[in-house]
Amino acid sequence: MRKQATHNVLTLEDGSTLSKRRQDEACVLAEAGRFQEAISRLQEAIELTPDRAVLYELQAQCFMEVGEMFQAIVVAEKAVSKDPAWPVAFQTLGRAQMNLGRSSSPSQTSSACWSWIPA
Repeated sequence: MRKQATHNVLTLEDGSTLSKRRQDEACVLAEAGRFQEAISRLQEAIELTPDRAVLYELQAQCFMEVGEMFQAIVVAEKAVSKDPAWPVAFQTLGRAQMNLGRSSSPSQTSSACWSWIPA
């Protein structure tokens, strides 16, 4: 009687590495103007590493490019919540709010952003 070999398929990338690769792919797609595909790639990265604020911030920028301002705000707020000390996330949130026409929100967002800069 012959034993049949079993093969375990190993992935060569861990979640963090694959997430970074998806992020890089999304950036290339966005630079080519393929924003919907970039949004999808970033979503894949977010599912792998949901605590990375940069992924939400990049996705918010893509949503703004395709005119989905409300979704951009939702995602930018997630970026801010993941890294409240990162001014870029606040800047993106403020831009999305201005684009949607929320005139009072951007000034509050800017104030929060500037509060992190040492005097």
